[in-house]
Amino acid sequence: MKHIWNKTIAIVAVVAGIVILVFNAISPAWASFAATDILGQLNGVGNPNFNQFSINSGQAGTVDYGLNSPSAIVLDKDNHRLFVADRNNNRVLVFLLNTDNDIVSHHADYVIGQPDFVSSDENQGGLPAANTLKNPSGLSYTNGGQKLFVSDTGNNRVLIFNVTTITNNMSAYEVIGQPDFISNTANQGVSQNAQTLYTPVGIDYDEIKNYLYVADFNNDRVLVFDLSVPGNNRSAIYVLGKPTMTTVQPGFASQTRFNKPRDVSFDPLNERLFVADYQNRRVVVFDVRAAGSTSNVLCPLIPPAQATTGLADGMPGSCRIGQPNWTTNIGGNTAYNFQLLFGVEYDYNKELLYTVDQTSRLLVFDLSTIEDYPKNAVSVFGQPDFTSGGSGDHSATGLYNPFSAAINPIDGSFYIADTGNNRVLKYEFISITTNSMSNGTVGFYYSEPISYIDSQGIVSMEIVSGSLPPGLTLSGTSITGTPTVPGVYDFFVRAVDDSGGSGTFYSQTIKFTITVDLLPAGVTVGAVSGDTTEAGSTSTFSLVLNSPTLAGQNVTINLSSGDPTEGTVSPSSVTFTTANWDIPQTVTITGVDDLVADGNVYYSIVTGNTVSTYSEYDNLAVPDVFLYNIDDDIPNYLPSAISGHTTEALGTATFTFKLATQPTGDVVIPLSSSDPTEGTVSPSSLTFTTSNWNINQTVTVTGVDDNIDDGDVPYSVITGTAVTSDSVYAALTTPDITVINDDDDDTVGVTVSEISNNTSESGDAATFSVVLNSEPLDDVTISLMSSDTSEGVISISSLIFTTTNWNIPQVVTVTGVDDSIYDGDVSYSIITGDSVSLDPGYSGMIVDDVLALNLDNDPPPPPGGGVVIIENFDLQVIRQTTPTTADLRFIISSAGGGSNTTWLMVYSTDSSALATMTKVPWVPQMYNVTIPRGARYVYAQYFDANDPNHKSQVLSRPLQTFEQTNTETQNFDPSTCTPYINSYMSLGGANNSLEVVKLQTFLRDEEGFSNVRVNGVYDRATYNAVVNFQERYFSDVLAPWFNQHGTGRVFVTTKKKINEIHCARISKPVNECRYFTEYARLGGENNPEEVQKIRSFLQNEMFLTGDSSTSGLYDDLLSDAVRRFQAKYSGDIVDPWGQRNAESSGWWYITTQAKANQIYCSSS
Repeated sequence: MKHIWNKTIAIVAVVAGIVILVFNAISPAWASFAATDILGQLNGVGNPNFNQFSINSGQAGTVDYGLNSPSAIVLDKDNHRLFVADRNNNRVLVFLLNTDNDIVSHHADYVIGQPDFVSSDENQGGLPAANTLKNPSGLSYTNGGQKLFVSDTGNNRVLIFNVTTITNNMSAYEVIGQPDFISNTANQGVSQNAQTLYTPVGIDYDEIKNYLYVADFNNDRVLVFDLSVPGNNRSAIYVLGKPTMTTVQPGFASQTRFNKPRDVSFDPLNERLFVADYQNRRVVVFDVRAAGSTSNVLCPLIPPAQATTGLADGMPGSCRIGQPNWTTNIGGNTAYNFQLLFGVEYDYNKELLYTVDQTSRLLVFDLSTIEDYPKNAVSVFGQPDFTSGGSGDHSATGLYNPFSAAINPIDGSFYIADTGNNRVLKYEFISITTNSMSNGTVGFYYSEPISYIDSQGIVSMEIVSGSLPPGLTLSGTSITGTPTVPGVYDFFVRAVDDSGGSGTFYSQTIKFTITVDLLPAGVTVGAVSGDTTEAGSTSTFSLVLNSPTLAGQNVTINLSSGDPTEGTVSPSSVTFTTANWDIPQTVTITGVDDLVADGNVYYSIVTGNTVSTYSEYDNLAVPDVFLYNIDDDIPNYLPSAISGHTTEALGTATFTFKLATQPTGDVVIPLSSSDPTEGTVSPSSLTFTTSNWNINQTVTVTGVDDNIDDGDVPYSVITGTAVTSDSVYAALTTPDITVINDDDDDTVGVTVSEISNNTSESGDAATFSVVLNSEPLDDVTISLMSSDTSEGVISISSLIFTTTNWNIPQVVTVTGVDDSIYDGDVSYSIITGDSVSLDPGYSGMIVDDVLALNLDNDPPPPPGGGVVIIENFDLQVIRQTTPTTADLRFIISSAGGGSNTTWLMVYSTDSSALATMTKVPWVPQMYNVTIPRGARYVYAQYFDANDPNHKSQVLSRPLQTFEQTNTETQNFDPSTCTPYINSYMSLGGANNSLEVVKLQTFLRDEEGFSNVRVNGVYDRATYNAVVNFQERYFSDVLAPWFNQHGTGRVFVTTKKKINEIHCARISKPVNECRYFTEYARLGGENNPEEVQKIRSFLQNEMFLTGDSSTSGLYDDLLSDAVRRFQAKYSGDIVDPWGQRNAESSGWWYITTQAKANQIYCSSS
């Protein structure tokens, strides 16, 4: 049989006293031991039946709740499992228990050795295997690795199972006693040796040394196996009962020999091995500690402090139970003799040895000491007394040939394999679980139960010695009452069940100690429930005495508020008597409102010293109670909203001001305006006292006129830092009040008067004036210039207006200029530049230009002639004929003329001195003239030889302008295209919005002025673009007027140049070669087919090397190649844009496309 050595069987821990176990030597009343539960026998409705002993619970076949000669049991206390060796069903059943290791179900949960619960054949009807059994008769278990050891007796082997997880019909992983899992011959068919077994029965595991002890029944020996290294067919390392592993000798009674050893049990506490020597009718005890260990009194034959010799083959037993000497094998039914001994189990915690023998009984020996023979058992199970024997009976108190027992370490109960009755019985016994008593206090009720578990009957308790504290009694199983005398009291309680038996399983005595204290006089002040508030909320606390007072000697505590302005207390006193001393009395505190923002005030409830005629309670100090009174007065300044805006027409607005709480002193608030130029404040300060703090005071704000177009201006009434002795209001920030002063009719603007009259070439002057509409914040400068100084000049080039003269008109004089040409009355303008000022209102303001008319004083031409205006003057260097001369090609056309006219061609090395003139007969076509290479300027003038006064204006061009070819207008005939622009336009003029849209579209899309917006308004951006356009085409647009800078107006020559460029682009001659027809650029919406043509062209011209792609994507590589192309032909591509030596753009645009077409067409 096998127990678990690492179980911790605790009966009653010694805390308050000692546990006294009562044993009887030979008692006449053992028959009253009754089992409390059963496995293997169920009645017809499935309930346990103690009077049934049938095989397999009387069923025709094997079932999960029936047994057939169960011969061994073992308990897994940690995982709560009971293993039963069901010998004649050739299986091991597994029952799952609860956490107290009590039976949960009478049906097995798992089966080992059979495929199911209804099979029972030896080796499952075939040969042995790792999952078969034949008459298993011994079990052992270790929680280390969760190993189950099964003595497979009929197969002459021991199997080892890993039961961490259990499955039905599971296989063993190791075999001892056979070379493999399919062999089962006794002693492996040879003479006994260290590897063989012959009918092994009892087994036990030693977790200290990792040993397995096996009772090798028919070999009359016990083998010891070391399980440190796994492996089948291992050899034993020691043998007991034989001198050697191979010794063959019959059983015999001696100190070194056995006669059919049937069971073993290991004591891990003292390292003793108990052997049930079956036919020698004795228990042999071996000391199996390591050699050299100092011995305790394990047996009478081992003197104290004797050194052990350790395990050895054939070693002698240390002592014996059941025989007077080593050579006898006397049998009998006594408390100290056995009949044939079936099994042995040792409980090392209680030091109790359980034995089962052929007389159908279980004897219990107390081994706290081992006396010499006779060693008497203290209890017997299964028989009415120690002298009775036989087959026993089949009731809850009887046994029939029991083979094994297993201890439950949790509560001291145990299981018995009642083999002959085909059942497993469970016994439960009384066990006091209360270890100690709590302390008591004089005057306070005391109640403490004494708890116990399991019994054979109803339990009663009594005080067997010592005394309880006065006032306490043992009532049933509890100690109750009110102690009256302090002290320390020891006493012994004996618990007995009423089953009629006696001894350790029927009664238990335990010592307890109760200490009774006397509480000193004192008052307990309960915690305050919370804070009070000025809104009147309350708080409470309690008072109670710590110990009783004496009759007629009351205890009074007086109460008062430490600050009645913050809180009051009720009642004003409390009184305690002998009847209510332990009942807490409630005190209520109510908050008081003071209208002052004094914050949350911490105050106290004063508890006076106790007053009593009982000296212990007279004049005791009682702690005061402290709490806050939460302020509901929030200090603040409370201005109202402003009533409205002030105005520059001296309009007023008001607001009011008061305090939120009463101040502790006067509060003076200074008032001022953040901007006195916008508004003033009255009064200059407000004073609040403790009596008028909550009365609104009115503040008036008055607007101020400033003559400036500054719009509606926000400003503030500044409330300065309060002057006060009240620290709360002194720390608060006074709020400023935002006001808006509405502007009157002040509006930024410049008024330009009409010109007083016309100017004339005779020197007549005219005037106009300029004045601002509102006072500026800073100086305002307006520049002036004449659009045509050949017609009129001005007296001043700029006007300056300040904050002092802004409203005084400044007069500008315009004087006419004589040009000695009959050109009629000529209109011109005085151009006023945008105003310049740090005043944002006047910065960049557009000022109206002044239109003027200069009256001509020159006589008209003679009949046949007419006014001549040269409309076109285009020149081109054809070739350099010599190092110092070049051919010049020019085209001249005019709007009028007559017979006898001559063109003069004048060239000069500077712009001021005239050189030799070349006269060319006038024909409106192209001429070739050879001029010196060093000439810098070319002049052209129409001249009538018959009338010197009949001549045109002089046109001048810098010669370098015509070192390029204008590919857009060359050979262009304006008569073939409808004019694109049809009207004149100017900044501030009465423009046709549709014409402005066309102009803006042209400037943006065809000339590249990307900042121009197409909106139909002749705005500043359009004006600036026109100026840049005029200077780009200086010779065609500005030079005819002798202007050096663009005017920003679309007039005769500007309109004509725009139409020429636009018409030339849309009206190319039919026979012109144009391979490239569309523009393209990086990031633009490009035609992929056009881009492919550009890429192929640049690859052929070697500007895009290392790239054989035919992609239609205008990428960075293509853009870089275009830049290289533009740089090489910059004279034809970049310079026409007025950007000589400028950086290339990378865009495929007008001049780039034209040059590419020229190269492509010439090579084609």
